[in-house]
Amino acid sequence: MRGPPATTTGPWTPTQEGPWWFSVKYGEDMTALFNMDCWSCTLIAHVSSPPEPLPACHGTRHTQPPSPCRRAQIKETCGYEALTEDIDLQKDVGGMVELHTHGRASAKELLTPKATYILCKMAVAEDAPEGTAPTPEMLWTPPEGYVAPAAAPPKKK
Repeated sequence: MRGPPATTTGPWTPTQEGPWWFSVKYGEDMTALFNMDCWSCTLIAHVSSPPEPLPACHGTRHTQPPSPCRRAQIKETCGYEALTEDIDLQKDVGGMVELHTHGRASAKELLTPKATYILCKMAVAEDAPEGTAPTPEMLWTPPEGYVAPAAAPPKKK
């Protein structure tokens, strides 16, 4: 793996070659690696791809295999594909990434290579007034003695 040039005095800036992976903590102290070289929305929201039409040569249906960025990568990999709430990533130092607000922006612009994030669902209490902003709830059970980072206050809309 490439390291910083010998003349660099500040933090290393990733090159075009990467690294383009980050870690997500989820479940019972589990961690998974993800590729950030895709749209931010593909990490958190399902993007369906319709099957190709039948070729003229025969009647067999062809479908392309899904590419790594054609599925809701995080929900699927971490076993939360049935979760109806939106998800987001909490920075290990506190505050949310807010992937859902960036749509088709490159996830490389929002995430830090080799960083670790905590998977959260964005939940609104059932008895909350309409228009209440969702609050993050960790989908990671930390090991005993772990102290959660302070959450940043939600941004005003």
